[in-house]
Amino acid sequence: PMPVCSRPIGSSAAGLCDLVGNLWEWTLDDYAEGYAHIPTDGAAHMVPDSASKVSRGGAYSYGTAHQSAFFRNDHGEADFQVITYGFRCAR
Repeated sequence: PMPVCSRPIGSSAAGLCDLVGNLWEWTLDDYAEGYAHIPTDGAAHMVPDSASKVSRGGAYSYGTAHQSAFFRNDHGEADFQVITYGFRCAR
């Protein structure tokens, strides 16, 4: 892992950085195959009693196919822990 925003090339105009390739990031969304039931207003996709959360962004130990803000993964339950996982605080 790298220090936050240590690679300014690729940062967005809004100042967002490190969205891809440092650590997989847990999201609030519950995993679903495809996008048919995903809210279009930007709200999180929540499924009652779901144990499968979405992770995005790839990690330093994964190949280029996983290094994309669009790639999403289902890595199971929220208590699943590996060193290539992190989270991003957002409001």
